[in-house]
Amino acid sequence: MLENYGVQDEISGRINFLWTRVTNSHLKEDMPPMLPEQQVYVKMSAAQEAIYAAVERDMWKAYEKGTSTSIDLSKFRKNRILRLLQCVSNPHTMLYRDSDYNLDKFLSSDLNTNASLDRYDEIPPKITEAAKRALEITGRNENVIVWTVFVKNVEMLCDEIKKLNPDAQPIGISGDVPTSTNSQSDILDREARIDQFKQRTNGILVATAGSIAESISLHKTCRNAIYLERNFNAGQYMQSLNRIYRIGSDKKKPVQFVFLKSVFSDGVTETIDDRIDIVLKERTEQMHRLLNDEFILHPLELDTSSSAKAQYGDGETVEFYDDAMALIREHRSQGKI
Repeated sequence: MLENYGVQDEISGRINFLWTRVTNSHLKEDMPPMLPEQQVYVKMSAAQEAIYAAVERDMWKAYEKGTSTSIDLSKFRKNRILRLLQCVSNPHTMLYRDSDYNLDKFLSSDLNTNASLDRYDEIPPKITEAAKRALEITGRNENVIVWTVFVKNVEMLCDEIKKLNPDAQPIGISGDVPTSTNSQSDILDREARIDQFKQRTNGILVATAGSIAESISLHKTCRNAIYLERNFNAGQYMQSLNRIYRIGSDKKKPVQFVFLKSVFSDGVTETIDDRIDIVLKERTEQMHRLLNDEFILHPLELDTSSSAKAQYGDGETVEFYDDAMALIREHRSQGKI
């Protein structure tokens, strides 16, 4: 008898008149169609692959050696995962300080690695691929947003787009762009740049996920998104998806998401991009289950802060770091590093 007793159903029945919960499944008919996501594998160049392998070797040496305190260990784990994210898309970002993540210029204990990074002067394949795909979309008179994690990538990608098509006018938004316009400056603030993008029919917006406020929607004017890379922040990732996939979109026009993922030059060996993809899929599926559960009353916390702590919650750093170390262990066994 007790086995057939539905506690949740009874409680839900008693309090149902007090509240109304609209789940994702209820909204499905009001959403635009979504094309199958495109997973695009991009081979790293020989120079980029050498730098990526060197960072993995650094991580493995430190892993074997250990660190002195738990604080040092937590900071090391966060920083090294960020370093992998930097070099898997654009090693140039490692040469500059990133204020969003409080990262200084990368310095390895291996002088050869530092020298290789200082000599790195090419446009990374991922940057070129993203630029070409963005221009292909605007060639169809459609708008596109390109998401990235690091500030330097916004600048470099906009430059590459303009190099490939001098007539293109990509709009860049990052933490370096002011949130309000200073009367003494002619630099457009973030809101002005977003308004500028919305007024176009073949515009390109390049932005870091944390630089666009949660209240801003692009679904009326954009239905294409390209991800240069992603971090482990599932809440931030879901909100980036919902910038163009939401109620109010034209239900006759499908939405397209493109994800660029770096691989080794053999075209097969995975990088940190694939581990991020696995984690994000698991977490977004968990969130969707919660959002579709009519019994759940508490709101979800989708913190989109760009701080390292928000990106890698203290209780989750070990999990992410272990994923990265498992990948590095595979690369060692394959003779990749």
